[in-house]
Amino acid sequence: MSALVHDSPDRAVTAIEPLTGSDNFATWKRLMTSYLKARQVWDVVSGDLQRPDCLFKYAKPITADIHPLVEPHLNGAVRQRAIEARLEVEVQAFERHREWSRREAEAYHTIFRYLSPDISIHLAGLETSRDLWNELEERYRRNRARHILRTVLPSFAERPASVAAARENLLIAYGYSYLD
Repeated sequence: MSALVHDSPDRAVTAIEPLTGSDNFATWKRLMTSYLKARQVWDVVSGDLQRPDCLFKYAKPITADIHPLVEPHLNGAVRQRAIEARLEVEVQAFERHREWSRREAEAYHTIFRYLSPDISIHLAGLETSRDLWNELEERYRRNRARHILRTVLPSFAERPASVAAARENLLIAYGYSYLD
C-alpha cells in the first residue's frame, strides 16, 4: 500500500510506503528524511533545533504577567522601561516556542502517519518526533543486522566475482543505494 503525499500543486508528488519493519526501513527512512526536510521540520526531528525555553508556553504574555518578574526596587520610568524590555523578550520567546511547537507537531504527525498500524501501536507513548525517530532507528537498525546475519551472510560463502560485486551485495544487504 503506497501513500501519496500531496502538498500543493507546485510540489512534486512523493510515494512513501508505510514503515512495516526492518525490510523497508532503509527506503522509508531515506524518503521520510527527504520529505521532512522539504516540509522544513527535519531540524526539529534531528535535534538541530532544540525546544526553546519559555516562561509563557500557552498564552502570549501581557504587561500584567511581567510586573512580578521585574525587580521591585525599580520605580517610575525605569521600572516601566524594564517591564517593556522584559515583555519584548518574553513575547519573542513565546513566538519561538510557538513556532517550534508547530513544527514539532507537524513532524510527529508526518512520521506517525507513515507507520503501519502494527508499528504505530507500540510507539504511541513517545512524546516528541525526535524520540519517535530515535526509537525507530534503534529498533530497525538492530533488526536489520540480525536479518543480515541470518539470511545474507550465508550467501557470501561463494566468492564474489569482484570487489565491486562484493560492495554491491553489502549495499543491497544493508538497504543502501549509491545515493546514500
